[in-house]
Amino acid sequence: MGNSPSNSDDEDDKEPREMDGNSSDGNDSDDGGNLNLTDLSGLFSHTSLRTLAANIKEEVPENVLQQYRFQILRWLEDKENKMEETLTISKFCDWLQNKGVSREEAARTFQQFDTDGSGIVEVSTMLTIIKSMNGQNVMGELGRSFRMLQACSLTPGFVDVYARDHDAVQQHAEKILKYLTRNRSPSLSLPFPYLNGFNNTTSMRNLVLKSVFQQIKDKGFGHSQGNLESGEEVRTINPCFSNIEVSSNYSDAHRLTNGDPSTFWQSDGSARSHWIRLHIKNNVVIKSLSVTVASPDSSYMPEVIWVSAGKNFRTLRKIKEVTIPSHITGDVTLLQNMKHFYPIIQINIKRCRNDGCDTRIHGVKTVGYKVIKEAGISVADASAMWYLQVLATTVTMTIPLAPQLRMKILEHTKKALGLIPPLSLCPVSNDRPKFLTKHVLQEVEKFVTDIALYDGEVLTEGLQVLLSFNLARGNVGALLRTIKLLQENPEASLPCADLLRQMQQARDACWEKTGNLLNLTLSGSDGGQSDENSGPENVLNHTWAMPVQCRCQT
Repeated sequence: MGNSPSNSDDEDDKEPREMDGNSSDGNDSDDGGNLNLTDLSGLFSHTSLRTLAANIKEEVPENVLQQYRFQILRWLEDKENKMEETLTISKFCDWLQNKGVSREEAARTFQQFDTDGSGIVEVSTMLTIIKSMNGQNVMGELGRSFRMLQACSLTPGFVDVYARDHDAVQQHAEKILKYLTRNRSPSLSLPFPYLNGFNNTTSMRNLVLKSVFQQIKDKGFGHSQGNLESGEEVRTINPCFSNIEVSSNYSDAHRLTNGDPSTFWQSDGSARSHWIRLHIKNNVVIKSLSVTVASPDSSYMPEVIWVSAGKNFRTLRKIKEVTIPSHITGDVTLLQNMKHFYPIIQINIKRCRNDGCDTRIHGVKTVGYKVIKEAGISVADASAMWYLQVLATTVTMTIPLAPQLRMKILEHTKKALGLIPPLSLCPVSNDRPKFLTKHVLQEVEKFVTDIALYDGEVLTEGLQVLLSFNLARGNVGALLRTIKLLQENPEASLPCADLLRQMQQARDACWEKTGNLLNLTLSGSDGGQSDENSGPENVLNHTWAMPVQCRCQT
């Protein structure tokens, strides 16, 4: 079927209402302007710092003076017409409170005009300042800072700062400090050229660091680690769905998850009716959902995608709309860092490039997380842990009386671990004994660590035992702690040839277990085969009894 432009006006064109409170589940990674701060030295290079700061889209909050500027002007003009010369802070705050402004914000706004801190401002001066304010960003305006200094009785002290009269600076230093403290004046508002230079650099660094940290936080898990209860842990799930459905061409749905971007699922139907429906695994929250597209697909490439979610396909509601640029080839993120679990997530292709009818999707990728609650300690675990604790206490108390006991235990443990290859005690291993649960292995690790590092003395045999044991468990955290001990003891030399050989064998066994067969395609020469019994498949015949005969063309 061709992919001619479509003018279909079916009911799917109508935008469904968004889910209440869930429209922000999927974060658009392009909204905040991603920063590429891979090295902190970029903060100390003015060129790179300016480039990073320019890429940040900072929202300037609108203050009270901006919101009520015209109302304040009319109110002050009315007072001026009534021949009122001054305005107190109490009257100003009471008037703004009637407008719905808090008293703290109203007082802070009044302090911008109360230069001497007396709580009284001349109406004419306040009117002149507000009328002369330009632009939307009133706060921090340089002209306002000059007007504040002109109206201040301490202006000579500021003038002396520019003069080379050090005695005058010392004379007015305390008054200037009090003035700044009382008015909460930021140093950015003071017209000191050198000070402004430092302030601008510091502000840019703070802005860049704040944005980078916020991006790192946004890319983390949507679930708060601090809300986990005892015995709970966050586990990454990939893929997140148990089943995938498509609107048409069901036999090609497997191409969405085969990991090969050269293959694709192509729809077959009317425009705006194509969808991919994911059945999410129980209690799995989506961390990232993306589709793979290709720009060379032309009119088959999706341009606008709606993502819907709900408890079932009848209650689906739109939660995200994504527009894909025409030059993109690769993965396009649709959802990121969701906060809730949805049993059904549907990808709706609402428009293709050049109003194409059908679409092509080269892949669907999902990553999610799930809060796993570990089972409690069983009677068998408690019994084994009790026995190990008694044994560890007995051995630890006996070592000072018989130091050779420590070496004997390490020797026997080393001999036993020589028969336990790496990853054989990990949770997914079929060779792991059932009685060696996670809690029991933790007690064994604690006992072995106490023996290997007894009384602050680190033995080479002890480090080798720790390394072998943690490799057998497949515990990454414990391995990192062992590597740190090796780093702190550079003089230690471990005979790890057998251990490395076992690691290679475990790796090869893992590859053989999880690998896929390669499908080979054989073809003969241009001349073809001389007879039906001498085909190219005989090249791989283990008997080599029948040679391959080819016919040459001239």
